[in-house]
Amino acid sequence: GLNRATVSRPDPASQGRSLSTLVLLPHNDDEFFVSATIAQAAAAGEDVLVAYTTYGSNYGTAAATRMDESTRVLGQLGVPADRITSIGQELDVFDGAAFGRLEAITTACLERYGDASVGRIVTTAWEGGHTDHDGTHLVAVALARAWTLNDGLWEFPIYTAAGAPRPFFRTARFFDDRDRSGCAMGWRERVRLVALARHYRSQWRSFVGLLPEACLRYMALGRQPIRRVVREPDAYLQPPHRGELFYERRFEVPHADFLTTTRPFIESRIMDPERSAS
Repeated sequence: GLNRATVSRPDPASQGRSLSTLVLLPHNDDEFFVSATIAQAAAAGEDVLVAYTTYGSNYGTAAATRMDESTRVLGQLGVPADRITSIGQELDVFDGAAFGRLEAITTACLERYGDASVGRIVTTAWEGGHTDHDGTHLVAVALARAWTLNDGLWEFPIYTAAGAPRPFFRTARFFDDRDRSGCAMGWRERVRLVALARHYRSQWRSFVGLLPEACLRYMALGRQPIRRVVREPDAYLQPPHRGELFYERRFEVPHADFLTTTRPFIESRIMDPERSAS
């Protein structure tokens, strides 16, 4: 079952909410890196809602192909197709464009899930890997503040340049090692979840770079890293880590440009207590 020592839920009685989990993801295939949490939450009878903030691929893969792959994997994790939504496609937020559409994405999520009694949000870590990852993280922070989830916001890592010289990157680990806990997996579960990678045929080029370290860590450690978000709101006005960010290196988006675009959203939705509570 769910590793309650490290991936616990808020008390629904104290929160006034049921046990729904919103998994907010930037891209199709990101669910692979949080598959243990999704599978164990679904097996525990939770209502798991999955929403993608972008659609399509800058590398040419059809949006429908990517969604079909994700739907197939999520189905094996216990999430029915009717619990999966592409907010990004509804709003026409293409791959790479999320950080410029944060207000629209947040508003759409508030409208769609405001009556869903969300008690926990799970999203990509603030790690400087991809602008869509960090942008989606900001949306999740804003939603958690709007819904007063307190300890109900969780993050999981995918990739980061922290601690890795060019052209390398680190995968499936928190670069600051603040929390070495995670969602525990038995041997059978480790093999089953790692094997899900075979379904992402359209993304094999990306997975060639991502899978070796990720799968080695999952198999050797028996857990997928995930932790509560405890960052102070003003931390989002700074880069996730020192040195060159991966999205600066790979996608040529300077952090200064990312911050210029996202700062109004951070200040109004995350740092302003009156706005975040509305």
